[in-house]
Amino acid sequence: MRLLFITKEWDQGIEKNTVYLSRALSRLTELTEWHDDGDLCAIVRALPQKPDFILLNDLRPTRCPEITGVGGVDIPLGIIMHDLQYKPEMRKAFIADNGIRHLFVHYRSYFLRHYAEFSDRMVWFPHWIEPSVFKDYGQPKSYEYLLMGCAEPSIYPLRARILDAMSGEPGFVYHPHPGYNRGAYTEDRYIVGTRYAKEINKAKLFLTDSSKYGYTLMKYFEAPACNSLLLAPQTEDTAELGLIPGHNFIDISEADFLEKARYFAANYESAGRPVARRGHDLVMERHTAQMRARQLVSEIEKILGGGG
Repeated sequence: MRLLFITKEWDQGIEKNTVYLSRALSRLTELTEWHDDGDLCAIVRALPQKPDFILLNDLRPTRCPEITGVGGVDIPLGIIMHDLQYKPEMRKAFIADNGIRHLFVHYRSYFLRHYAEFSDRMVWFPHWIEPSVFKDYGQPKSYEYLLMGCAEPSIYPLRARILDAMSGEPGFVYHPHPGYNRGAYTEDRYIVGTRYAKEINKAKLFLTDSSKYGYTLMKYFEAPACNSLLLAPQTEDTAELGLIPGHNFIDISEADFLEKARYFAANYESAGRPVARRGHDLVMERHTAQMRARQLVSEIEKILGGGG
């Protein structure tokens, strides 16, 4: 299968899931990446061979070049949809005006509520991890509790509450978000990539939230993969992803996060470590970049075969 993936370059991005997916796809398909703005018909003509399928990496300028003439090609086309709250009316108009039939969506339940008119075009495509980066490095558990990323109350209300309540807690560590649009996010300057994964691996407990949108965010996969006990709210989609409260992660709310964090820190060996290990095993068994690439290729093959 010849696959054209139109995406911004993310090799030095703040997160590299697009890069990990591309690498996995390159082992399964004849993959061509395109990184520049342009007319889609002209882009296809410039390629040595006509692709069988075209995949756009979302519809926002941070992830995808500006592509025009999408409706003018006779090649099946799909879109990976990331942050669904971003300009929903623009997204809907683009999908409808260009007759996009295949939407690979990270956040299923949010999509079905807010993009219900396109529910028959949705393929659930949850986040993933790269197992060579997000793994158990076997480091000493030098942090009792770890919180990372943006804690803006208007977007991440539970993270903000955790930061406020636990800043004075013995063993609590917080690494703030490095900010957007900083150019190249290299590990010597920022906690990203392997350095980010190793920080997670140092923590007994990793606390986070699902944002005000109820998304099952990347951290739901990254923390367990690094064998840190995930404490996060259950979402509408966690159960079908295999995340079961009390079994392989700990469900928290604003009312009980502090009590649960203290309990599992104090009883880490007997109660916390086994849950963390089951979370790690789940992610490695079901949520790697290689598995998502195979899922994507399988869905595209169905589409090309007339079954989707």
